[in-house]
Amino acid sequence: MQGEANIMQTKFKKIVLSTTCLLALNTSTLNGDESFDNMVKSLMELRSEVGMLHTQISENNDAYKSNIKSLELQKNDLEAQIGRKSTFLKEVTQDIEKIREATKENSNSGDDLKPLLAESIEKLITHIKSSLPFKTDERVAELQKIKDQLETGKVTPQRALARVWSNYEDAFRLTKENGIFKDVIELNNESILVEVAKVGMMMLYFKTPDDRVGYLKDSKFTEVSDENTKKDILNLFDAMKKQIRTGYFTLPNTLAMGAK
Repeated sequence: MQGEANIMQTKFKKIVLSTTCLLALNTSTLNGDESFDNMVKSLMELRSEVGMLHTQISENNDAYKSNIKSLELQKNDLEAQIGRKSTFLKEVTQDIEKIREATKENSNSGDDLKPLLAESIEKLITHIKSSLPFKTDERVAELQKIKDQLETGKVTPQRALARVWSNYEDAFRLTKENGIFKDVIELNNESILVEVAKVGMMMLYFKTPDDRVGYLKDSKFTEVSDENTKKDILNLFDAMKKQIRTGYFTLPNTLAMGAK
């Protein structure tokens, strides 16, 4: 019964609506052709607006799908980078453990450790050069100094091991660290001392002394000209200076930086 009542109610509404439309048309006819033309014109305008809205909705859907696809690609790229770094760290840890074991067995001279240490130093140098270019020259110079001192006997293998391990720990720490630092970058074929906002070892943004801003992408620093993007990057610098480490930030996509 309830179902039949609903059907009847729906039919009644349709009849009332149809009657209302007929009355409106009759009224328009009575008032003359001009009123009818106005109604037709209004209806055409409404149809045009509906068409425009439909087109806009379709475009928004396409943009949404494109954004989702882009985010998926970024996610896959990040996972690949994390996988490569995890493999590297695992191999390094194994190498360090081997050296430590060898140190225990050769506690006197430690000459047998030199080849293992030299290999570990070269691995870390290669990693630093292929990752985010953050203080690259400084970090590589420190490792090269240890290697040279080890070869010339200015430092014992045991001491060199401690210093190499400290550099590996710094590499681990940098992957988790966000903050603002001073660094020299190459911008438009010119070396400039800038402030850099580092997000782990995945993203790097810069701000020059004259408030130009930009980011690193595909191993190249690029200056930003769009005002909205500049504002977004400046907001990141402001938040980091205020020690705001978590939150929602709108930033340009810089993940495809070519890090290995």
